[in-house]
Amino acid sequence: MLERKDKKYDESTLNAYLYKAVQYKCLDIIRHQTIKNQYASAAGKKLLQMETDYFYTSRNEIEEGLLSKELQEQINAAIEMLPPKGKEVFKLYFEHRKTAKEIASIMNLSQSTIENHIYICVKSLRKKMAKYI
Repeated sequence: MLERKDKKYDESTLNAYLYKAVQYKCLDIIRHQTIKNQYASAAGKKLLQMETDYFYTSRNEIEEGLLSKELQEQINAAIEMLPPKGKEVFKLYFEHRKTAKEIASIMNLSQSTIENHIYICVKSLRKKMAKYI
C-alpha cells in the first residue's frame, strides 16, 4: 500500500488510475493524428487546386471574358431564331423565372403545351450550341 500525507492508495487503485491515464493519452494522440491528417488532406487538395489553376489554365481573364461574351451572343442569336411562341415561352421560363403553370395562364395555353414548347426550345438550343458545349 502506498501512502501520501493525506491519502492512502492500494495497488489496484493505482493500476486503475494508470490504465485510464494511458488510455486517455492514447485517445489524445489518435485524435491529434486525425486532425493532422484532415488538415494535411485539406491543404493537399488546396495545393493541388492551385497548381491546376496555375498550370492548366490555358486562357487569361481577358480572353475568357471575350469568349464568354461571344458565347452569350451566340446564345442570344440562337434564342432569336426560335419560333415566336417558343421564344416567348423560353424567355418567360428562363429569364423571368415563371413556372409552366404561370406561363400557361399568361398565354392562355395548356400547361402541357408550355412544357412541350420548353422541351422543343431547349432541344433546339442544345443542337445549335453543340460546338460550344
